[in-house]
Amino acid sequence: MTNLIVFDWDDVFTLGSQQGYFHCYQEAAASVGIDLDLEIVRSRVLPKWGHPVHDEVTDLLPDHPHLVDQAVAHYESIITTEAFTRHLTFIEGGRELLTSLAQKYTLAVASGSNPITLRQVIFPQFSVPNVFDQVVCSEDPPADMRGKPHPDMLLHIMKAQGASPEETLMVGDGHGDVHMAQAAGVTPVVVLTGVLNREEALQLGVNHIIGRVTDLPQLLREME
Repeated sequence: MTNLIVFDWDDVFTLGSQQGYFHCYQEAAASVGIDLDLEIVRSRVLPKWGHPVHDEVTDLLPDHPHLVDQAVAHYESIITTEAFTRHLTFIEGGRELLTSLAQKYTLAVASGSNPITLRQVIFPQFSVPNVFDQVVCSEDPPADMRGKPHPDMLLHIMKAQGASPEETLMVGDGHGDVHMAQAAGVTPVVVLTGVLNREEALQLGVNHIIGRVTDLPQLLREME
């Protein structure tokens, strides 16, 4: 029986996140004098999607390692601003979904998002209901807590909430969400509003695939 549902955030609840991130990476590269079109940004960043920002910028600027730290600093200065958030919309029915699920399940977030952006900007901007028992970002303490695809965030949440892997679902849109869930022994659920398409999710061994996060209640009924 499912008791704990852990959500990724970007392109699960706030749609347009990829576009926002890619524009911020493009601006970060431009800040150190490297002009890249968005398709090049996308092709270089996606293989490390969900990894620490420094890793993604290292791949973004493979011929300019001496500029990585400066580009990362610029990226981090704009990711909490309209440079990112202007690209976002909140999924229709998302607030009602969260309010309804919270009546039966423990809810949490495990995200690679910048914690300041998520908690202090996005949650207020979109009037996200206060239903999460825990919100964990890969940049949160402890310092040795690794981000996706490592299982650390999910293990941390399950321990804090007293939930077993068998009682937990991980709902996300990307490879890192699936690999994190599998590494933690948790059932992954993929939504098709982000990185993965259906064929890619099936290739990763995912058995539960939904079009949008608002389709989750029907899946939960089928799993009971």
